[in-house]
Amino acid sequence: DSKWMLDDFELMTTIAETTGLNTVHVFLENQDVVTGSKLAEADRLVALTASAGLYMVLSYGGGTKLGEFDQEKLSAFWTTYAARYANSTHLIYEIQNFPEETCDSSVKAPTIAMEREMYQLIRGYAPDTHLMMFSTGAVPRAPVVEQAIDAVSDLVDFGNASFTMHADVVCTPVAGIGA
Repeated sequence: DSKWMLDDFELMTTIAETTGLNTVHVFLENQDVVTGSKLAEADRLVALTASAGLYMVLSYGGGTKLGEFDQEKLSAFWTTYAARYANSTHLIYEIQNFPEETCDSSVKAPTIAMEREMYQLIRGYAPDTHLMMFSTGAVPRAPVVEQAIDAVSDLVDFGNASFTMHADVVCTPVAGIGA
């Protein structure tokens, strides 16, 4: 998460040249890290991933517990980083990793409000950067995804944003994803 230290930046080139992978997912900061304290590392990662031909998902890491967020820290993070890398076309922004645990229950109103506010904030700085939203820790049931999308669709252009799901928690079995 946020306590990463990358001593060997050549690792990015090795990943690009030998593994067949094309994206690095970086949890740059979280609520325990002073906002902006990773600027030098971020600059190096952005430059290196670009030169290595990799995409980079720049993310604000989750809270100290899975399923929490700090609106003030999120705003400070994206105010610091969104404009700085707005012209880096290989970057994708993940608003926050796992802002809440979502499976069968609707996304909570505070999370919807946070996603809406962060979308507007980031779009003000980086109108063309793809945004990963919601970043659930499971593949939620279809009605949960539909409700969340409906709650932001008046604001969000899903031509350049996505509802992001991780498969860390079994919620919807793989066989049920297409259902």
